[in-house]
This record gives sequence, C-alpha cells and structure tokens, in this order.
Amino acid sequence: MSNNQLSQAYEHYLLSNFALEAAEKMAEVLYSADLIEEASALRAYVANGPNSTYTIQSGPWAGCDCIVSDIDPDFKAQGPLWFDLTELTHAFPLQLKPHYANDNWLSIHPVYVWQFKAFLHLVRWEEWNAPFPADLFNPDRFETVDETAFVTNIYSDEGNTYAFWLGKFLGYETCLREARKQISVEAFTAMFPAYLGLWQGMSKLPVQAETLREALFAETLDLDFQPSRRMAFVSSNLKNFPEPNILHDVWQKLDNVSFLTAIRPQTILKTSLENIKYLQRSGLPINDYAVALTSFAPRPSVGLYL
Repeated sequence: MSNNQLSQAYEHYLLSNFALEAAEKMAEVLYSADLIEEASALRAYVANGPNSTYTIQSGPWAGCDCIVSDIDPDFKAQGPLWFDLTELTHAFPLQLKPHYANDNWLSIHPVYVWQFKAFLHLVRWEEWNAPFPADLFNPDRFETVDETAFVTNIYSDEGNTYAFWLGKFLGYETCLREARKQISVEAFTAMFPAYLGLWQGMSKLPVQAETLREALFAETLDLDFQPSRRMAFVSSNLKNFPEPNILHDVWQKLDNVSFLTAIRPQTILKTSLENIKYLQRSGLPINDYAVALTSFAPRPSVGLYL
C-alpha cells in the first residue's frame, strides 16, 4: 500500500458525497491497512444505508453495538457507539449531566494521519488578522509519515480547525477525567495512550486576555494547573502571568502530542453552515487565531459541503 492510499481514498469518498462505490473502495483500503472496525462500519453503510447498526468485533469495544450515520444518533448513556460517516471515527456516549451542562460524544482514539492529511488537502480558509507560520495547513509535512499512525507535530490551532471543519471540538480535560470513570481501562488507554499528549480546546488564561493552548498528558490528568508539567503555550504578553518562564510561543509543534474530537449530542443536526462560520470567526479570540474557514466537511443530512 502506498503511503498516500488511505488519505487519497478518504478525499475521494468525501468529495463523492458518500457515494456507495467510493465508500466500498474506502472500506477496502481501510481493511488492507488493518483498520478492520472502520472497514466493517463502512460496509454496513454500503449494505444497509445510513442509520444501520453493526456489532464491533475486536479491540476494547468488542461486543458493543454501533450506529453508522453522518449525524449522531439519539444519546443514551451506556448506549450504542456512533460511527461518524464523515470523520470515519467511532465515538462513545460520555455522560456529563447533571454535574456539567452538556453530555458529549467522545472519539475512541486520537486522529490518524490519513484523516488529517485529507483535511489539509480539502479545507479552504482565509487569512484572519493574526500572524501564522508558513507551514500552517501544509500537507507536505506529512508526505513521508505513516498514515496509520496517530497524527503528531501539529499546531494546536490546526487541531482546533480540524474539529471545527467537522462541526466538532477538541476533547478537553473534563471529558477525559469523566471518561476514565465510565469506560474500561483498556478503552481509556486506547483513547489516551500513555505515550501521547492531547491538545485541549483553547481557553483563556486566568489573569489576562490571552489564549492558552495546552497539551494534557495522562500522567498529569489529576494535577492542578501546572504549565511546566502539562505543556502550555501562549502567544504573547506574558508579563502578567505568574510564571512566564515556563510558557512558550504558541507556534510550536510537538512529536508526542495529538488530539481527539468530541461533539455535543445533536449539534450537527441543529447547525447550519452560516452559524458554524460565525462560531469559527467569533467563538475564538480573533486576535489570537490566524484563519477563518470557508469550507466544511460534507454532511448530507444537514447540507454541509466542501
């Protein structure tokens, strides 16, 4: 298998608007890459259409039912998993209520290189009003990287943009803490491998109007806010932060940090292209974010298209 076969098949599948022939081809490529459960989910879609169900056969979720659809099914705590026909990723229902405002669907593993490469080839964006590095969103960075590996060496802003492109957001610390309580040790380790950190969604620093990019590691999940242990990055104006010597410039990539996606139940179903654009432009600090999206991943059920 060539190093670009997965990402190219995924691009073709998305551009085909989920055509069954492209889905079958994608399933063949996934199976050849030993991504058996992803292939099985797509084959269930080819055989029975969207909203079909199949049973996971391998890995820590073996024996669990899974619904295959481009929008998330009805949320049921400890209910079936969801295979997202757009991202081609499984997610499980993470119960956060009543202690938190919203439940979440949380992906069962970090994003693969083939998924991120296809995104880089397909996403369209325009410069906003903040400086950014020349290699931002440049797919050439990953041409020689194993496509079946979890993606690393990415900017935090790239991970956030990938998630927004799908109508999702990055998994964050509360999700990870609660997931550890609700799923098996094996499932949690697959979702949050000990050798990887995960970029969190961007958040404000407590003492100034700057945006923090933070990578969380499993071994520090129970620590209070400690940037030196948890790899925090901020763009500028560190003079008011109590420990500026342990923060770094925001435009850094790390070879041991990836990310995973999450979404609140029924968000995609209720969201239009216009207010996703609004979220991308206004939901993030404009002075800290470099780009605005002008295209989004296809979701036939709600009319979001590249």
